[in-house]
Amino acid sequence: MSYNPYSVLLALIPLLMNLGLLLYIMSKFPKDKRTNLFLLFLIAQVFWQLEEVLLRTINSSDLKYLIDGFLSIGWIFLGALLLHFCLYLVESPLKGNSKFIWINYGVTLLFYLSYINYPMPVAFTEHEFFGFIPSVRQGSPDVYKRLWISGQVFFALFLMAKFIISNSGKKKQNLKVEQVKWVLLGCSIPALVGFFTQLVVPVLGYNEIALTSTSMIAVSVFSFIGMKRANLFNYFENISINKIIKEMNNIMIFFDRDLNVKFSNTYAEKIFSMKANNTNNLKALLDEDSLNELRVAILSGDEFSSFNHLNFRGISRQEISVNLSIHKVPISSEEDHFILIGNDVSDTQEYKQKLETFTKYFKYFLDASNDAFFELNPSSGEILWNGTEKKIFGKNKSNILYSIKNLEDYFNCSQLCPEFRFFLDWVFSLNTEAKSFHLNVRRCDGESLYLSLNALKIRNDKNNTYKVIGTVRDVTSEYKYFKEISQRDNALREIAWIQSHRVRAPLANIIGLVWALKSDDELSEQSRTDFFEALEKSAIELDKVIKDVVQKTGDIKN
Repeated sequence: MSYNPYSVLLALIPLLMNLGLLLYIMSKFPKDKRTNLFLLFLIAQVFWQLEEVLLRTINSSDLKYLIDGFLSIGWIFLGALLLHFCLYLVESPLKGNSKFIWINYGVTLLFYLSYINYPMPVAFTEHEFFGFIPSVRQGSPDVYKRLWISGQVFFALFLMAKFIISNSGKKKQNLKVEQVKWVLLGCSIPALVGFFTQLVVPVLGYNEIALTSTSMIAVSVFSFIGMKRANLFNYFENISINKIIKEMNNIMIFFDRDLNVKFSNTYAEKIFSMKANNTNNLKALLDEDSLNELRVAILSGDEFSSFNHLNFRGISRQEISVNLSIHKVPISSEEDHFILIGNDVSDTQEYKQKLETFTKYFKYFLDASNDAFFELNPSSGEILWNGTEKKIFGKNKSNILYSIKNLEDYFNCSQLCPEFRFFLDWVFSLNTEAKSFHLNVRRCDGESLYLSLNALKIRNDKNNTYKVIGTVRDVTSEYKYFKEISQRDNALREIAWIQSHRVRAPLANIIGLVWALKSDDELSEQSRTDFFEALEKSAIELDKVIKDVVQKTGDIKN
């Protein structure tokens, strides 16, 4: 049998249109249960129409059984998918009835399995124009299957018709009624065609006419019209824009080029006291600088302008900072109109100013202090500084301060610095207590640096990581000062020891000799000479001790 190109086109054109509609809906509309069911309904049509195209082009009588066995699932499940889709379209209570859904798909599945597994092969009628056409097998469930599918389709049509009749004249349902009308119109044509060509005609004993799949083109055409004219499959169809505008906690003002207010939402009227002050122009709400910025944006002709903040006058003339955007609205060619949408950011602006002030003074503190702040990442070895590290380590060494390895080299030189080793051991240990370290750094070039390091571990429980933050202070001058104080203290201790020990012996000798001379008048001349020599010796020894004290005192002063 040679195929008829016109017959093939009758199935191919609806197939291509349904594929196009399928891709259009998938790319343009948000996905929900209703949209997904309609997409499955379109896929079922595609399967059916693809089967029609193949059956009208093949010459093999054996291949037709294989094609029909796989692709017949499309036209068998067509009614079940249409009915399920209509339940969501008209918001029927049956959409939540699991028993009804199980029956809808379960019985259809049984008919499909009986169709492809029935002992008698599928009967095909070879038509001169339409090619191979599946026919009803005598004694098989084929007739009941077609009655079941027809029942599903006409029940779906009944639900849509009932919805239209029940909701006609209801203002809130006008858009929904319009959507259902287009779907009903698109499904009614192939339903009627299929009823007569696949059910009535075979029952009357006539050969089938394979026009049902071709008539499905009406579904594509009228569904597309419903999308364009009635927002079919659009999420916003049931959203009240007026309600959103009135209840939104954002500022919305509609105005013209002269800043005359045409409309303002409830929130804007509340925070700006627009009704109480009878405000009908933005000039009364903006300070001079903000008004000039707004005028420049309007005169620029841009479709969209945004501002970090403009200053408005609110309740009791209180200044309100507003983060906003201006959108040009092309209502008419004669006059431009604009929509202002914004948020009250007064609190945020206040916090921002406080943060800027704090940041400024904190920078002054850093510049005035000898502290450098760092953040160390143990996993990467990276070290970040706040910029004051150059004051401590010098600009010529700043390139080595940003990794643990480079810092090790800096502190180690040829021999490891023990204090820095203690710090690294703490960094990679499980100890989470804050620690203080004192680093006495002596480089190979003789450079000495005394550092005080305070550090704390900050743990991130989400990814089980931690960082080390801390401060480094150059205490070299303090170290040298306290070292000098310590040396002076040692000298004073030595002076005190001299005064308490070395002075005591010669002084005691002098006192004893003087007492002996005074108390004994009968001393011989030789004894007196010996006494005076001993007294002179003790005086010389005491003078020497006093000179040592004077010298050490002079050393302390110097």
